[in-house]
Amino acid sequence: MSDDKDLPEFDYEPDAPKRAKPDISHLEDALTVDDDGTVTFIPQVGGKVVIERCVESGSWLDTNLYTITEVDRETGDLRLIRDEMGNRAMSNYMEGIVRGYVFKLPPKKGPITGRKVRVSRKLKEKETITIPDPNQSKRGRGRPKGSKNRAKDVVAAEKAAKVQGKKRGK
Repeated sequence: MSDDKDLPEFDYEPDAPKRAKPDISHLEDALTVDDDGTVTFIPQVGGKVVIERCVESGSWLDTNLYTITEVDRETGDLRLIRDEMGNRAMSNYMEGIVRGYVFKLPPKKGPITGRKVRVSRKLKEKETITIPDPNQSKRGRGRPKGSKNRAKDVVAAEKAAKVQGKKRGK
């Protein structure tokens, strides 16, 4: 067996970009704590709950929307179905508080996250839009109408001069 000194060193940092933690602070809490310290889980079976999970070190792991299939009020166990993927999940709201999980009620309408949408610089620039006058005729391609128009008497005089020039040239 080779020594550990012979093994190459690897960088175990993930190359993928870090995900942004969604803002769910505007949502209503799914847990209430009484004066005597009793924790009550508000949603009922068939309802929905948003759970923000954290790793033991306190780093954010994920935020998901779940449908509740079963609630054990004595132990705090929750049986859930993740709406996005359809897979089953379990959680415990009593232990989750200790671990730093956040339980929120989803809004009746609209998005769950209050995350700001990034707008590209191209969209930020104000574009000036000219609104065509409805009284003005629509202009198509080519030379505008009437740009070469001349008075009839001027055109007649030029034709007469042209005819006179041809007669003189013969």
